[in-house]
Amino acid sequence: MIQSSTSKPQKRPTKGAGLPSSTTQKWLSLLNNDSSRAVILQAIVLMLVLFGLWFLFANASENLNRLGMTFGFDFLQVTAGFNISWSLIPYDAGMTYWRVFLVGIVNTLILSFCVIVVGTLIGTVVGILRLSDNPLVSQLARWYVEVVRNVPLLIQIYLLVYRGVFDLALRLVKAIILANGFS
Repeated sequence: MIQSSTSKPQKRPTKGAGLPSSTTQKWLSLLNNDSSRAVILQAIVLMLVLFGLWFLFANASENLNRLGMTFGFDFLQVTAGFNISWSLIPYDAGMTYWRVFLVGIVNTLILSFCVIVVGTLIGTVVGILRLSDNPLVSQLARWYVEVVRNVPLLIQIYLLVYRGVFDLALRLVKAIILANGFS
């Protein structure tokens, strides 16, 4: 091969030129490893969540200080000043918010137990009815299951409580008034 006198001779690359440094190689190997990448991403998400919590706490603290309010649970010792319509444990308006929370927890547990029992009974009965050899009973049970599954819960509550219970109560009151002769 003939070289022209005007062209510059090409330099051969030195050892390691153009290759990433050992530190870069270590980071790349960490990021290419699934388990280490998962740990790094979890650490980043944890830092973001902690930053978000810190921001919310600092914002709430600043706003409470600006309004002259305290940040704590001192309000639990203050008199509630309102009644609760039904409670298994004694409660009146002169008791503290601690008692209100206790009454709320007890009421929730009682209601939850009742709903679990009634739901289990209804589910068992409908399940047995679905297994019936009678096609009418089996289809009615199937339709009940499909309606309960596919109609949104808020619509069910509206239809049962507001349209069902209140309309029934209104009809009963009207029937009692009519039976008593408008007295």
